[in-house]
Amino acid sequence: MSDHADAALPIQAPFFHHVEFQSSHARLLTSALSNALGMPLVGTLETEQGISYCLQSHQTLILCSSPKTHSNPSSPSSGNSFHAGLKRTEGIHVHAIGINVTDEEAAYAHLSSTLHEPGESLQRHDSGSIDVHLPKLLGRLSLRFLSSDLHATSSAQSGIPNGMKGFTPCAPDKANQSSSFLPGGITSIDHIAVNVSDVSQVSQRLRSLTAWAPFRVFDEAALHRPLSALTLSSSTCEGLMTIVQPTNKSSIFEHALQANGGTYVHHIALRCADILQLADALSARGAWQSMPPPAASYYEEIRSTALDFLTLSAFEKLQHYGMLLDFEENCALVQVFLPYIDDVPGVFFELISRVPRLNEAHHHTPAAGCGGFGDRNVAQLYDCLIRGISQLPPAINLHAEHQKSALLPALGSLASEDQSHASQAAVAELIES
Repeated sequence: MSDHADAALPIQAPFFHHVEFQSSHARLLTSALSNALGMPLVGTLETEQGISYCLQSHQTLILCSSPKTHSNPSSPSSGNSFHAGLKRTEGIHVHAIGINVTDEEAAYAHLSSTLHEPGESLQRHDSGSIDVHLPKLLGRLSLRFLSSDLHATSSAQSGIPNGMKGFTPCAPDKANQSSSFLPGGITSIDHIAVNVSDVSQVSQRLRSLTAWAPFRVFDEAALHRPLSALTLSSSTCEGLMTIVQPTNKSSIFEHALQANGGTYVHHIALRCADILQLADALSARGAWQSMPPPAASYYEEIRSTALDFLTLSAFEKLQHYGMLLDFEENCALVQVFLPYIDDVPGVFFELISRVPRLNEAHHHTPAAGCGGFGDRNVAQLYDCLIRGISQLPPAINLHAEHQKSALLPALGSLASEDQSHASQAAVAELIES
């Protein structure tokens, strides 16, 4: 896993504290995500420049923010408020990735000494959090470093944040409690993937800022898909960030880069206490939806392996919900991809559980990152992204007709790949839709 010692690190940044979305309709987005993920609203923040809502489930915090229509982000009155610099943009995108640090002052000193490239900057908010801007490498995506009061729990190695600093806590009520902590619910942000044009440049810069180390490399030749990637890990392996790069112009990752105006957060993987139990709970509320699943042949291929980790009834439920499974040694990764959040092939959520072998279940709790991100899963993810296009609004379907036309090579290659589980007919249907 990680090869660095905590004592030698210039910054202690063990896990993802939150992800902040920006939308022109933050309240509606908050309601939609709360329903889809089973996460209750726990806090709000309103300033002259904007408004934010905070959802939380165990260690996972998701913020939804909107700038106020009359606000001027460059106005001196904005000062160092949380919403300072928040500009009006179209669509839904991840505005900031929050990373928990143990010492904000030490983090500020380290980041100040590390930021030296043209255009790079940092901003200290009144709450103490530090936003780092790398426009050349990350575009409009910011990295936010902050500390928080934590309380110990068995579900999170470093502890659970006590909400979001500076936010007004929401008083518990019946509506809030009804969506709170669903059975098998979300416990932490397992990993975040960012789609970029140059993995090497971005990963090197992130390593210098976060002191995270290489965890795993994904090679195009092994994946049989036009992408390469590198995963970085925090010292505790609680935080995993995958940097993904398209390797040719026909890649879905290349077209998604264009549709999103450059670097963007590709997906956010949320770890669940029990993904099958959570799917049952969401389904019972009419809130379950995922990207189109792989063909039945996929489940036939993984059946014998899956039954080393799941009971037969659990495996049948996995297939019913369109989930995937891969494994490394004595741990399996069960995952499912939820639909694109916006009307373009951009950010989406992934739900995962890391499961020990059936005969090991009482001997250990799966460690962060166990089960890996197997090559089969990455290839399936790539194919799933293309199938997910069919769920976009027909009038938009990749935002514009020329973008859809540009994707035809990717759709065609999906059907021709021996490793793909999508049929020719399914691909033809996508092209015609």
